[in-house]
Amino acid sequence: IDSFRTSTSTIITGRLLVMCCGALVIISAATLLLPGIYVKIIRLLHPASDQNSSRKIWKIYGGTQIFKYMPGNIFHFVGRQVEIRQLGIPHLVVANASLIETLNLVFSAMLCVLIFGNKQILDILGSTGFRNEQAAFLVGTIVISSAIIAWLIYYTRKNGIRISVTAYATTLLLYAGYFILCGVGFWIILGALQPQSASLSHAVIIFSMAWLLGTIMPGASAGIGVREAVILSLGFLFIGSDLSIAAILLRILTVLADIFLWLVSRRVWRATDTASPG
Repeated sequence: IDSFRTSTSTIITGRLLVMCCGALVIISAATLLLPGIYVKIIRLLHPASDQNSSRKIWKIYGGTQIFKYMPGNIFHFVGRQVEIRQLGIPHLVVANASLIETLNLVFSAMLCVLIFGNKQILDILGSTGFRNEQAAFLVGTIVISSAIIAWLIYYTRKNGIRISVTAYATTLLLYAGYFILCGVGFWIILGALQPQSASLSHAVIIFSMAWLLGTIMPGASAGIGVREAVILSLGFLFIGSDLSIAAILLRILTVLADIFLWLVSRRVWRATDTASPG
């Protein structure tokens, strides 16, 4: 405990606080992308949604995102399902939008890991003798992405919706942008703690993998505990460093970013009410 206090007092400096503020700005900007992408998905599945409904969906997403910290990790989905349905959008559309969002986030995270971590993964797997794991990861990414696209084509044709491939591809790129921006924020944290320990690609890989495993773990509220464990494991694997403090700081900043999203959503809701009273 004494050694932890000593090391903590050593690293918590003005420089760290300033860089954490910069990281918070970037992570908050990334978090603000999510409601807009979700609105795009809703409008792809339900073209009848008007601009006023889109603003309300944005508000609902931002207001319910904070519910992911409740036990069970499902109440943000439940909140959206109930509130967006009150706008006259069918339950099935909202459920499918949430499913597509989750699948696209998973696919984008895997894609970022492959793009930014191809060389590192090959080096590590080559040194441990598990080269087939990277091939399995690549095949898994292709299978998941193909399943997403096939299911989306089936759903839209079944419901007579002509979906724009360009618009759908845009949602995937924006989700990838979310992971890259959050990776940049994490990279800034790492740079403040250990200036020469990690590259940007390391930060994007570690954040994406931590998000991915934390999300698919049942019952972990916002991946709490799971993501931190993944960051610790990958920190030793990729960098050879203890990233416990970086993991804690990342968690604090992502929570603050979600609170900021909630506050912005309140502002959007008031603006929507002013624009359309009653």
